[in-house]
Amino acid sequence: MPSWIPGYRLLEGPEQTGVPLRYRAVREKDGIAAWIRVDGFDASSSRAARAVTTIYAATAGFDHPLLPLVLDYGSTEVAGRTFIAFQTSEPVAGGGRRTLQGTIAALAELQIVALECGFAGVHLPLHELRRLRERARLEARHLPVNEFLCEPLRGDGVTGLAGLEAADEAVPFLPPEAQRGLRGGPSRAALAYRLAAQINVLLEGRLAGDAPVADDDKTVALSALPFPPRSPAESDVPRELVRLGLSPRAEERPDPEHFLTLRLPSPKPA
Repeated sequence: MPSWIPGYRLLEGPEQTGVPLRYRAVREKDGIAAWIRVDGFDASSSRAARAVTTIYAATAGFDHPLLPLVLDYGSTEVAGRTFIAFQTSEPVAGGGRRTLQGTIAALAELQIVALECGFAGVHLPLHELRRLRERARLEARHLPVNEFLCEPLRGDGVTGLAGLEAADEAVPFLPPEAQRGLRGGPSRAALAYRLAAQINVLLEGRLAGDAPVADDDKTVALSALPFPPRSPAESDVPRELVRLGLSPRAEERPDPEHFLTLRLPSPKPA
Protein backbone atom coordinates (compact mmCIF):
# COMPACT_ATOMS: atom_id res chain seq x y z
CA MET A 1 0.00 0.00 0.00
CA PRO A 2 1.47 3.42 -0.95
CA SER A 3 2.72 5.29 2.11
CA TRP A 4 1.28 8.77 1.60
CA ILE A 5 1.24 9.59 5.32
CA PRO A 6 4.70 10.96 6.18
CA GLY A 7 6.69 8.73 8.51
CA TYR A 8 4.32 5.75 8.36
CA ARG A 9 4.09 2.54 6.36
CA LEU A 10 0.43 1.74 5.72
CA LEU A 11 -0.67 -1.85 6.22
CA GLU A 12 -4.46 -1.71 5.87
CA GLY A 13 -6.96 0.81 4.56
CA PRO A 14 -10.63 1.41 5.31
CA GLU A 15 -11.67 -1.71 3.40
CA GLN A 16 -9.74 -3.84 5.89
CA THR A 17 -10.19 -1.82 9.09
CA GLY A 18 -13.91 -1.47 8.47
CA VAL A 19 -13.94 2.23 9.48
CA PRO A 20 -13.91 5.09 6.91
CA LEU A 21 -10.67 7.08 6.71
CA ARG A 22 -8.92 4.81 9.25
CA TYR A 23 -5.64 3.05 8.56
CA ARG A 24 -3.50 0.49 10.31
CA ALA A 25 0.19 1.31 9.99
CA VAL A 26 3.63 1.15 11.57
CA ARG A 27 5.87 4.12 12.29
CA GLU A 28 8.90 3.83 10.04
CA LYS A 29 11.54 5.05 12.48
CA ASP A 30 10.85 2.52 15.24
CA GLY A 31 8.22 0.03 14.00
CA ILE A 32 5.58 1.06 16.56
CA ALA A 33 2.09 -0.09 15.58
CA ALA A 34 -0.27 2.79 14.82
CA TRP A 35 -3.94 3.49 14.13
CA ILE A 36 -4.30 6.56 11.93
CA ARG A 37 -7.34 8.79 11.56
CA VAL A 38 -7.41 11.01 8.46
CA ASP A 39 -9.48 14.17 8.36
CA GLY A 40 -12.59 13.43 6.31
CA PHE A 41 -14.17 16.89 6.42
CA ASP A 42 -14.53 19.26 3.46
CA ALA A 43 -10.98 19.65 2.11
CA SER A 44 -11.92 22.92 0.36
CA SER A 45 -13.11 24.58 3.57
CA SER A 46 -10.47 26.63 5.35
CA ARG A 47 -12.74 26.84 8.41
CA ALA A 48 -12.95 23.06 8.62
CA ALA A 49 -9.18 22.73 8.13
CA ARG A 50 -8.46 25.17 10.96
CA ALA A 51 -10.97 23.47 13.27
CA VAL A 52 -9.59 19.99 12.64
CA THR A 53 -5.99 21.11 13.08
CA THR A 54 -6.93 22.73 16.40
CA ILE A 55 -8.72 19.57 17.55
CA TYR A 56 -5.86 17.26 16.57
CA ALA A 57 -3.30 19.55 18.23
CA ALA A 58 -5.38 19.60 21.43
CA THR A 59 -5.71 15.83 21.36
CA ALA A 60 -1.97 15.37 20.94
CA GLY A 61 -1.38 17.41 24.08
CA PHE A 62 -3.82 15.45 26.27
CA ASP A 63 -2.10 12.57 28.04
CA HIS A 64 -4.06 10.23 30.28
CA PRO A 65 -3.29 6.62 31.23
CA LEU A 66 -6.75 5.46 30.12
CA LEU A 67 -6.20 6.73 26.57
CA PRO A 68 -3.87 5.66 23.76
CA LEU A 69 -0.72 7.69 23.23
CA VAL A 70 -0.79 10.13 20.30
CA LEU A 71 2.30 9.43 18.21
CA ASP A 72 2.08 12.25 15.66
CA TYR A 73 -0.23 14.58 13.81
CA GLY A 74 0.33 16.56 10.63
CA SER A 75 -0.61 16.78 6.94
CA THR A 76 -0.89 13.90 4.51
CA GLU A 77 0.54 14.01 0.99
CA VAL A 78 -2.97 13.80 -0.49
CA ALA A 79 -4.89 17.10 -0.58
CA GLY A 80 -3.01 18.21 2.52
CA ARG A 81 -5.53 16.47 4.74
CA THR A 82 -4.73 16.44 8.45
CA PHE A 83 -3.99 13.10 10.13
CA ILE A 84 -3.47 11.94 13.69
CA ALA A 85 -1.71 8.70 14.63
CA PHE A 86 -2.40 6.78 17.84
CA GLN A 87 -0.25 4.04 19.31
CA THR A 88 -2.13 0.74 19.30
CA SER A 89 -1.94 -1.90 21.99
CA GLU A 90 -3.19 -5.42 22.43
CA PRO A 91 -6.29 -5.97 24.56
CA VAL A 92 -5.48 -6.69 28.19
CA ALA A 93 -5.28 -10.44 28.78
CA GLY A 94 -8.49 -11.82 30.22
CA GLY A 95 -10.37 -8.58 29.57
CA GLY A 96 -8.80 -6.68 32.44
CA ARG A 97 -10.54 -6.07 35.75
CA ARG A 98 -13.12 -3.42 34.94
CA THR A 99 -16.69 -3.85 36.04
CA LEU A 100 -19.55 -2.00 34.39
CA GLN A 101 -19.36 0.63 37.09
CA GLY A 102 -15.60 0.87 36.59
CA THR A 103 -16.03 1.44 32.87
CA ILE A 104 -18.54 4.24 33.39
CA ALA A 105 -16.46 5.81 36.16
CA ALA A 106 -13.42 5.72 33.85
CA LEU A 107 -15.43 7.52 31.18
CA ALA A 108 -16.46 10.13 33.73
CA GLU A 109 -12.85 10.55 34.88
CA LEU A 110 -11.70 11.19 31.30
CA GLN A 111 -14.40 13.75 30.67
CA ILE A 112 -13.82 15.61 33.93
CA VAL A 113 -10.04 15.75 33.46
CA ALA A 114 -10.52 16.99 29.88
CA LEU A 115 -12.84 19.76 31.14
CA GLU A 116 -10.31 20.74 33.80
CA CYS A 117 -7.66 20.98 31.06
CA GLY A 118 -9.80 23.49 29.18
CA PHE A 119 -11.64 21.21 26.74
CA ALA A 120 -15.34 20.64 26.21
CA GLY A 121 -14.63 16.95 26.77
CA VAL A 122 -13.37 13.78 25.14
CA HIS A 123 -15.22 13.05 21.92
CA LEU A 124 -16.55 9.49 21.71
CA PRO A 125 -19.13 9.40 18.91
CA LEU A 126 -22.17 7.19 18.91
CA HIS A 127 -20.66 4.35 16.86
CA GLU A 128 -17.67 4.08 19.21
CA LEU A 129 -19.88 4.06 22.30
CA ARG A 130 -21.77 1.18 20.72
CA ARG A 131 -18.50 -0.64 20.11
CA LEU A 132 -17.62 -0.10 23.76
CA ARG A 133 -21.00 -1.51 24.79
CA GLU A 134 -20.62 -4.53 22.54
CA ARG A 135 -17.21 -5.90 23.35
CA ALA A 136 -14.70 -3.60 24.99
CA ARG A 137 -13.75 -1.76 28.15
CA LEU A 138 -11.57 1.27 28.73
CA GLU A 139 -8.23 -0.20 29.72
CA ALA A 140 -4.79 1.35 30.13
CA ARG A 141 -3.99 2.97 26.78
CA HIS A 142 -6.51 0.87 24.90
CA LEU A 143 -9.82 1.82 23.29
CA PRO A 144 -11.95 -0.25 20.92
CA VAL A 145 -10.49 1.47 17.85
CA ASN A 146 -7.63 3.22 19.63
CA GLU A 147 -8.69 6.76 18.93
CA PHE A 148 -10.28 9.71 20.69
CA LEU A 149 -10.50 13.46 20.19
CA CYS A 150 -10.43 16.34 22.64
CA GLU A 151 -12.89 19.07 21.75
CA PRO A 152 -11.79 22.63 22.55
CA LEU A 153 -14.44 24.91 24.00
CA ARG A 154 -15.66 27.64 21.68
CA GLY A 155 -16.78 31.10 22.65
CA ASP A 156 -20.38 30.32 21.76
CA GLY A 157 -20.47 27.46 24.27
CA VAL A 158 -20.49 24.60 21.75
CA THR A 159 -17.74 22.15 20.91
CA GLY A 160 -14.94 22.27 18.38
CA LEU A 161 -16.63 19.75 16.08
CA ALA A 162 -19.94 21.61 15.94
CA GLY A 163 -21.02 22.10 12.34
CA LEU A 164 -18.40 19.68 10.99
CA GLU A 165 -19.60 16.18 11.75
CA ALA A 166 -22.95 14.63 10.97
CA ALA A 167 -25.74 15.97 13.14
CA ASP A 168 -26.77 12.50 14.28
CA GLU A 169 -23.29 12.02 15.77
CA ALA A 170 -22.90 15.45 17.36
CA VAL A 171 -26.31 16.66 18.49
CA PRO A 172 -27.27 13.81 20.88
CA PHE A 173 -24.47 14.78 23.28
CA LEU A 174 -25.00 18.54 23.19
CA PRO A 175 -27.11 19.94 26.03
CA PRO A 176 -30.45 21.50 25.05
CA GLU A 177 -29.19 25.01 25.73
CA ALA A 178 -26.36 24.57 23.18
CA GLN A 179 -28.77 23.05 20.66
CA ARG A 180 -30.91 26.18 21.02
CA GLY A 181 -27.89 28.38 20.35
CA LEU A 182 -27.77 29.88 23.83
CA ARG A 183 -24.36 31.19 24.85
CA GLY A 184 -22.47 31.06 28.09
CA GLY A 185 -24.08 28.03 29.73
CA PRO A 186 -22.25 26.38 32.63
CA SER A 187 -19.51 24.09 31.32
CA ARG A 188 -19.96 21.57 34.12
CA ALA A 189 -23.70 21.32 33.49
CA ALA A 190 -22.98 20.70 29.80
CA LEU A 191 -20.49 17.99 30.75
CA ALA A 192 -23.05 16.35 33.06
CA TYR A 193 -25.47 16.18 30.11
CA ARG A 194 -22.78 14.71 27.83
CA LEU A 195 -21.90 12.07 30.42
CA ALA A 196 -25.53 11.13 31.02
CA ALA A 197 -26.19 10.82 27.27
CA GLN A 198 -23.09 8.66 26.76
CA ILE A 199 -23.87 6.43 29.73
CA ASN A 200 -27.44 5.99 28.46
CA VAL A 201 -26.00 4.55 25.23
CA LEU A 202 -23.79 2.17 27.24
CA LEU A 203 -26.73 1.02 29.37
CA GLU A 204 -29.52 0.94 26.82
CA GLY A 205 -27.77 0.62 23.44
CA ARG A 206 -29.65 3.64 22.12
CA LEU A 207 -29.86 7.40 22.48
CA ALA A 208 -32.06 8.93 25.14
CA GLY A 209 -35.55 9.39 23.75
CA ASP A 210 -35.15 6.84 20.95
CA ALA A 211 -37.61 4.00 20.74
CA PRO A 212 -36.23 0.59 21.79
CA VAL A 213 -34.76 -1.34 18.87
CA ALA A 214 -36.15 -4.66 17.71
CA ASP A 215 -34.83 -7.73 19.49
CA ASP A 216 -32.83 -8.92 16.50
CA ASP A 217 -31.11 -5.53 16.18
CA LYS A 218 -29.97 -5.20 19.77
CA THR A 219 -26.30 -5.11 20.64
CA VAL A 220 -24.90 -7.54 23.16
CA ALA A 221 -26.47 -6.96 26.57
CA LEU A 222 -24.10 -5.51 29.13
CA SER A 223 -24.95 -8.33 31.50
CA ALA A 224 -23.57 -10.77 28.92
CA LEU A 225 -20.20 -9.06 28.64
CA PRO A 226 -17.25 -10.80 30.30
CA PHE A 227 -16.97 -8.36 33.18
CA PRO A 228 -15.53 -9.88 36.36
CA PRO A 229 -18.14 -10.85 38.99
CA ARG A 230 -19.54 -7.83 40.76
CA SER A 231 -18.67 -7.48 44.41
CA PRO A 232 -21.60 -7.66 46.86
CA ALA A 233 -21.08 -4.01 47.79
CA GLU A 234 -21.43 -2.82 44.21
CA SER A 235 -24.90 -1.70 43.22
CA ASP A 236 -26.43 -1.22 39.80
CA VAL A 237 -25.87 2.02 37.92
CA PRO A 238 -28.69 4.29 39.14
CA ARG A 239 -30.91 5.18 36.18
CA GLU A 240 -32.17 8.13 38.22
CA LEU A 241 -28.67 9.67 38.05
CA VAL A 242 -28.72 9.39 34.25
CA ARG A 243 -32.25 10.85 34.14
CA LEU A 244 -31.15 13.84 36.21
CA GLY A 245 -28.13 14.35 33.98
CA LEU A 246 -30.40 14.52 30.93
CA SER A 247 -32.56 17.24 32.44
CA PRO A 248 -33.31 20.10 30.02
CA ARG A 249 -32.69 22.48 32.94
CA ALA A 250 -28.97 22.93 33.57
CA GLU A 251 -29.47 23.73 37.24
CA GLU A 252 -31.15 20.35 37.86
CA ARG A 253 -28.24 18.26 36.59
CA PRO A 254 -25.90 16.60 39.10
CA ASP A 255 -22.27 17.60 39.34
CA PRO A 256 -20.10 15.50 36.98
CA GLU A 257 -18.25 14.06 40.01
CA HIS A 258 -21.40 12.13 40.91
CA PHE A 259 -20.73 9.93 37.87
CA LEU A 260 -17.33 8.92 39.27
CA THR A 261 -18.96 7.06 42.14
CA LEU A 262 -22.37 6.64 40.49
CA ARG A 263 -24.20 8.14 43.40
CA LEU A 264 -27.27 10.33 43.47
CA PRO A 265 -26.82 13.97 44.53
CA SER A 266 -27.58 14.79 48.14
CA PRO A 267 -30.94 16.50 48.59
CA LYS A 268 -30.67 20.26 48.54
CA PRO A 269 -31.48 21.99 51.84
CA ALA A 270 -34.95 23.47 51.99
